Amino acid sequence: MKRTLFWIGIGIVAWNACEGDATVDAQGATSTPSASAAQTHGAGGTTTSAGGSTMNAGGSSTTAGVGGSAPCGPDPVPPGSSSCPAECSSCTNDNVCVIDCSGSGTCDGATITCPPDYACEILCDGVDACDVATVNCPDYSCSLVCSGGNDACGDVNLNCGDAPCYVDCADGTCSGLTMQCGTGFCQATCTGMPLPTVECGGACECTQC
Repeated sequence: MKRTLFWIGIGIVAWNACEGDATVDAQGATSTPSASAAQTHGAGGTTTSAGGSTMNAGGSSTTAGVGGSAPCGPDPVPPGSSSCPAECSSCTNDNVCVIDCSGSGTCDGATITCPPDYACEILCDGVDACDVATVNCPDYSCSLVCSGGNDACGDVNLNCGDAPCYVDCADGTCSGLTMQCGTGFCQATCTGMPLPTVECGGACECTQC
């Protein structure tokens, strides 16, 4: 009798040890929690979905923007068209419209609107090359490069779209420039003074000089 009670006790201990690791459904099948489900929660209590959005411990969610840098997502790819748009000085093989405003006063006071379906690069190289100009960016990556002399991009209004947006200011070129960021990645870089004004707004990431 003692030996029988001993083996019954061993069976009860083994059953209790297994009960926490498996679940029995109504049909009698068992399942074990998967490792992948546990891995969706990081050390900080966040959950990452396949679509790239994150959920914090308080239950609110955020969605990645665009721009190739965390927390922004990848750059949107411009589709281009069968021919280079007339407003472009040239177009690259990866559908970047280059607008060349090189030369003293070349685009002084102009309104420069990048064409749809292309990324855009505006080159302002020279004294007053793009002084007091307005630059309207497309739905794809947009960059303004300022070099070559005083006020090359002086008092420019750079209106970014919701894609990545960049301005590069050489010494003395960006006095009074205002960069209005969209929701994408937004970055200003400078190699001298004065510094441009960067309005970060709702940018997913914003870097000022």
